[in-house]
Amino acid sequence: MRIGLIYDTFDAYPWTEGDPPDADAEYEPEETVETLAETVRHMGHTPVRVGTAFDLREQLDQGLDLDAAINITEGAHSRNRE
Repeated sequence: MRIGLIYDTFDAYPWTEGDPPDADAEYEPEETVETLAETVRHMGHTPVRVGTAFDLREQLDQGLDLDAAINITEGAHSRNRE
């Protein structure tokens, strides 16, 4: 199966004026995403690194084909974050 990995890394979003000092506290280091990909591989599936929810939307518009997805995103700059 092709398993999409949807995540926010520390560099996923630019900082904006007024962001609190911990605005990226819930984002992931690259190592977390790689560990998740390795786990999916170990289970016999193909990890597909999608990126943020914004990236997912763009890639779906371009025909991204996934069988399932693991979503660990938090979002940014919205009252609907998380």
